[in-house]
Amino acid sequence: MKKITISDLTVNDNFLIVKQIKVAKKTASGLINPDSYENDKSSMGKVVGVGKNVDIPINAVVFFNKYSFTLIEFYRNEEYISLHIEDVIAWHKWTT
Repeated sequence: MKKITISDLTVNDNFLIVKQIKVAKKTASGLINPDSYENDKSSMGKVVGVGKNVDIPINAVVFFNKYSFTLIEFYRNEEYISLHIEDVIAWHKWTT
C-alpha cells in the first residue's frame, strides 16, 4: 500500500493545508526556552496546499485563529493543519 503524503491531497474549495511554524518563547532576559517549542504551537504557518476558492499562494505565511483548525497527522510524525479560509487573519508572501 502506498503511503500518502501531503502532495497527494486534493484540498476542498475553501480550505488551506498549513505546516505550523514553531516559535520558541523568550524569557524576560531574552533567553530562548527550548522546551517551549514542543509545548506551545504558534498561530502561524506556511501554506502547503490550497483549495480552488482560496487566493492565498503556496509558501505564503498565514496567521490564523489558534483554536480553529483540524490536525492532520501523516506517517513519520508529519503534522499539518487544515484551516477554513475564514479563520485566516492575515497572510504574507515571503520572498527568499
